[in-house]
Amino acid sequence: MDLYEKVKSICTDGARTMISDKNGVVGLMKADIQLRGLLSIHCLSHRLNLCVTDFWDGDKPLKEINQLIYNICKFFMNSRNKFNILKGHEKQILDLELRLIKPIDIRWMSKFTAIKRILLLYPALVKTLSDLSFNNKDLCAAGILIKLKNFRILSHLLILNDIDHIISPLNQIFQKRDLDLEQLEAAFQLTRLKLEDLIDQKKIGNHLQIFLTEVEKMKKYQKIEFTFKDSDVEYVKNRSIDFWKITKNSLEKRLGTIGDFVPLRIFRLENIKKFKTNTNEFRTFGLAEIKRLSIRYGVVENEAIESWCEFKHLVSAYPEKKSEDLYDLALKLPGISAIKMFIEIFLSFSFSSNECERTFSRYSLIKSDLRCALKIDSMDHLLNIGLNGPSFEDFNFLEPIEVWKKLKIRYFITDQIK
Repeated sequence: MDLYEKVKSICTDGARTMISDKNGVVGLMKADIQLRGLLSIHCLSHRLNLCVTDFWDGDKPLKEINQLIYNICKFFMNSRNKFNILKGHEKQILDLELRLIKPIDIRWMSKFTAIKRILLLYPALVKTLSDLSFNNKDLCAAGILIKLKNFRILSHLLILNDIDHIISPLNQIFQKRDLDLEQLEAAFQLTRLKLEDLIDQKKIGNHLQIFLTEVEKMKKYQKIEFTFKDSDVEYVKNRSIDFWKITKNSLEKRLGTIGDFVPLRIFRLENIKKFKTNTNEFRTFGLAEIKRLSIRYGVVENEAIESWCEFKHLVSAYPEKKSEDLYDLALKLPGISAIKMFIEIFLSFSFSSNECERTFSRYSLIKSDLRCALKIDSMDHLLNIGLNGPSFEDFNFLEPIEVWKKLKIRYFITDQIK
């Protein structure tokens, strides 16, 4: 592959070995005179994960909660007997059969998923720990039980669950294979405005509100008694508002540059084709975005506008031409050379490294300890099927069997199989 001709942008996970200006992959590539225009993007999914983990650092109560989550998972996952007792209480109290989720640092949003599961199984967890600490004199169970029944600790878990409820829609959009620029910008702004509204109104999250209403009225939550003071209630309310502020500031810091890429949406051919050539909408479409892109990438504005008009007329002149052919033609025409960089960035840049992460995950699922002798070709085929193939429910297994039967004579095939 000709590196200088093909590489226009690179999306990484933000590790120093990748983005360092001196010895990182991006830095070394940009140092080459022919790649100084390289666009480097920090994966949005990784950035969002950094947003929600920013407030875990340096906060003493959250460090305690973080350790509690790991202790709960370790306590039940390392003992089959304790796990079975918990499973029995789940079935009896909640009519559920779920497992605890152990948070993993490299798994996006895994701590919030673990917290959600703990809150879902909360009555069964308390009942199991109570039985173990009372009947079996298990000191470890007693220690975890004291913390789980602590008013402030449970309030923090509910606050974190409320944060997850706010940012989950944004996270789901970032996980999509095809990310839409306008949808990304709209989802980010909507999340930011939600947080601003909660901060301005000094409003706590729904899960925390339900908890406080129930314990203030009945001194119980999910039939479990709690002891607390008025100062505790005021403390957790203030903490909820503080977390809204931290989350909002972190989102703006980590994801505030999303809007810089939105102007590139004008290069989507469908956006141009919907206007008629002789209308004012056609003439003015994309001019503001071209001006923004010219300033960002140091292109002469007048030349960029002229090239943009040429590009729009080219698209209108060939409405039936395939998109890839139109882009290829535009990149070769001298009249559109001023915006050539914009078109190349639009065609090549990626917001997320989700596909890479999915590939690594699928690879680990396929090549297990029992299948460690797979050949490279077999691994490639299985990986391709796993990533791009149909689901088991949609796949017709009879078709490949028929192909396999016709490859050569199969003497052991019975009439029933045929």
